[in-house]
Parts: sequence; C-alpha cells; structure tokens
Amino acid sequence: MASYVTPKINTAYIFYVSLVSQANTKVFQANPTLAAADFNVATNDGAPGALATTPAVDADFTKRVKISLSASEMNGDNVTVICSDAAGAEWCDLAINIQTTATQVDNLVRSTTPANTLDVSAAGEAGVDWANIGGPTTAQGLTGTTIATSQVVASVAADVGITQAGADKVWGTASRTLTAFSTALALSVWDVLETAIATASSIGLKLKTNLDAAITSRSSHTAAAAGTDAASKVLVTPAQKVVTDASGYVTAESVTGAVGSLAAQAKTDVNDQVLDVLNTDTFAEPGIGTPLATTTLIQKIGYLYKFLRNRVTVTASTISLFNDDASTVDQKSTHSDDATTYDRGEFITGA
Repeated sequence: MASYVTPKINTAYIFYVSLVSQANTKVFQANPTLAAADFNVATNDGAPGALATTPAVDADFTKRVKISLSASEMNGDNVTVICSDAAGAEWCDLAINIQTTATQVDNLVRSTTPANTLDVSAAGEAGVDWANIGGPTTAQGLTGTTIATSQVVASVAADVGITQAGADKVWGTASRTLTAFSTALALSVWDVLETAIATASSIGLKLKTNLDAAITSRSSHTAAAAGTDAASKVLVTPAQKVVTDASGYVTAESVTGAVGSLAAQAKTDVNDQVLDVLNTDTFAEPGIGTPLATTTLIQKIGYLYKFLRNRVTVTASTISLFNDDASTVDQKSTHSDDATTYDRGEFITGA
C-alpha cells in the first residue's frame, strides 16, 4: 500500500480527523453529517475549491472521518483542507495544513535485508570494499575511481611475466620516468623508417610513390604566357595576378589600370555585384541612438528612408521619429518658433 508517513507532493494522500461537536465541545461528533460543500482544499496561496472526493464516516469508529486527497489536489508545497459545516449546527470548523515533500522514506535506497547497515564516515562518505563487490565474476567499470599506479604496474607485470630488477627496470621506481629509452633505440626506430621506404607494401613506400606521382603529374605543365624560364615557372610581377586558362595552364594577367581596362567578363562581374547591392541586398533601419556626424553612406541613406517611412509626431516643442513598431521613439529633436525664426535642433537619441 502507499506510504503516508510523509505527505508527498503530487501524490494521493489519505488521513483521518475527528470533528468536535457544537453541542458539547468536549467530545467529538459521532456520525457527523457530511456534505460535499462542507469540505474544500486550497493549494499554496490559491483559492479553495471543493474536494474531488467527499469525506466519509468510518464505520468502525463513527467519530473518525476519512479524508482522501487526489494527486492533483496534493500538487503544492502547502495543501490546506478547510472543514466547515454548511448547515452550521452540528460540528465545529476545522482547518488542516499539510506540508508536502518531494521524497518519502519509501524512496530511500535500502538493503533487501533490514538488518544490514551502511558505514558512513564523519564527512558523509560511503566507502567501497572492492573485495566484497556483487557479481565478482562480471567485469566491473571503475569510472571516476583512482587506483594507485604502482598497483596497476605490479598487476600487469605479474600477468604478462615481466620481471624488473636492478638496471633492467624500464621505469624509475621513484620518478616514474623512462630510463631505458637510449639514443641507440631512437636510431633503431629511425633506421626502420628509412628501410621501409624500399620495402614492398610498407607505408613508407606507399607514401613515397604517391608523392612521386603527384609531383610528376604537376611538373609536366608548361606556361602559356610570356615571361617563363626553362623550368616552366611563371614569372608574376606585383602588378599581375595568377590565373589559369581553359586547359588548366597558369598565366599572368594584369590587374592594374582603370575599370575600363578590365576584360569583358570582369566588367560584367563588377556590374552584377553593384546591381546586387542596389537591388537585392537589404539593410536594417538605423536603431535608437544619436546619429553620428561621420558615418557610413548606408546609415545616412537609412535615416532618410526611416524619416520618410516611419511614424513622426510633432508637438509645440518636439519632433519624434519612431521605430518600426510605431510606439518607440528612436530619435527626437526640439524646435521653436518666435514668429520670426523657426529653429529646429539636431536629432538626438529618443532614449
């Protein structure tokens, strides 16, 4: 059955009360008359509402009333049950406040054998006895567990039959640094790498073959433009750029001079980019803030379009330019008119 030792939030809860008789406040009312309107429940600071289940008198003890709260009625930190006799003539008012918790005793981790206990240190830590782990024949993951290096080395050495004594030790006992990686060992490794270049199916030979093929395939190209030397290299001056022709050969092409001196395709490309900026690219309107005296052309055009498009209000003293939402003033300016001179000040931020 459910545990009612501690009321749990969002979990059905049952408890019992006895109602005091109005006729004699020294005794509980036997077989009290109970109606749905007599019982309401309020969650936290919410308004009271009728209980989903009307309380019932216990048949075995008629002075005891059973109150059942649903999970939704228990969904709060403070749940208040308000009992008030609607007829007003039989039993006294009663209010019960229930403070819930997220975890009950039933939710605690416990042994299947009640007599077992867990040893906990003064700091609240629970130790682990590696010699008493359940399922010892199954591989155990030791994530987050630190094991002494000396124990791991000793265990591995024993498993593979390694003996380390005296000058034969690979690892220094104290510093754990490599002591036997000599110059001779390094040279031996290098010698193997060099020899592998000529060994069939070795990674060294495959690397050499691929490099040779790549270099050879690229060295066969000749230059199509003037200014090449005997080694088929293209001489490019600072006033030129490197391009390739339809056959993939490298040429040098002038990049100096006026726009009019560009080739036909270059002119078309420049024209397309300019039209793209004018006809396709979009720019956000300037936001709130004081317009700068020195700023970009985009910003200057943006303020003109913003003043033409957006909402503007004019009072006796202030001109206000609104944001796109028509309610936020982005910029404003003061103005005056003494019947001789109309004076409008600079626009500043509307903030």
